[in-house]
Amino acid sequence: MTTSTTIEAVFIPAVGSEQDLARAAYLASLADSSATGVLIARLALRRAGVVDVPQSPDLVYPSMESPICGINLKDRKIRKGPIGLIDKWVSSTGGFCHCRLRSVVSQITNRGGYAIVIATETVVLGVVYLKTIQAA
Repeated sequence: MTTSTTIEAVFIPAVGSEQDLARAAYLASLADSSATGVLIARLALRRAGVVDVPQSPDLVYPSMESPICGINLKDRKIRKGPIGLIDKWVSSTGGFCHCRLRSVVSQITNRGGYAIVIATETVVLGVVYLKTIQAA
């Protein structure tokens, strides 16, 4: 008997809708060429539908010093990364992180999932929960 593994994304918004979170996740993932970044972009696009991407996007690439990545748009900046770094970034710009998001991230990691937090400079938009599904 063979088993197959698939990865599913659950978009958990803190503000706005799942589609809004998926659009932001897609845009923030444009700068992330890792396997996880490409996967998030693909799954986010599937959830969001059409996403307008600027002509010459100002992408923020992940680095050893700062593993968060994203995009700078005319009216806002969007970032994606682990809760601690995203919370620090949002707080440094005067924004806020919803208290319940830390609990959601803890629940995801306790279940063996991978939590990626999406934010603008003023607010954390939500969490993308990547989970592995084993099928027989």
